[in-house]
Amino acid sequence: MTHLQRIIILFFLLSLLSLIGAWAATYFSTLRHDLLPAEKSYFPWRATANAGANDGPAATVDLRESTHTLVADFLLPAAATYPYATLGVTLDENKFGTPLMDWSHYSAMVLNIKCQPANTLTFSLYTQESGISRLSDIESFRPAQSFFNCTHEWSKVRITFSNLATPVWWLERFQLGIASQAYQLDKVRAFAIV
Repeated sequence: MTHLQRIIILFFLLSLLSLIGAWAATYFSTLRHDLLPAEKSYFPWRATANAGANDGPAATVDLRESTHTLVADFLLPAAATYPYATLGVTLDENKFGTPLMDWSHYSAMVLNIKCQPANTLTFSLYTQESGISRLSDIESFRPAQSFFNCTHEWSKVRITFSNLATPVWWLERFQLGIASQAYQLDKVRAFAIV
């Protein structure tokens, strides 16, 4: 083996080690917490289901929990006007003494999800709005939202917290300007799939 060949091999090995080191540094420096299984979750939570309609027969939700999954069957009646169904995850106070969690150190949530039939869903993150939110009324918490597609195949959906938007109807309900889009990631109460 020539001197040049040894240098090329050494350069290749050092480059490979650098790439592995960069990957490991990124992977292990990223803050991650799994919500499932619930008994091992860093954040205490409970699943909730809510359904209804603006007018006509209400939608229904059948929520089934297991150790590693949350399964919800949504039935939206065709005869209803604006039917809705929600799978919610409400943060509990039994571990931290307050139901408001600090998620300011997180940049995103990753959902492993599938839908039958394929559909477009809404992710809503409910955060406390000073002077408006009341712990007993989840609808008083600011819903910061994003839409995503869900298909019949399992897929990972990344919800980036910095890309969420507050819907106009909520801002108008509480007499806030339409441009009032700031939300507090250090005061998270719940999130939902709608």
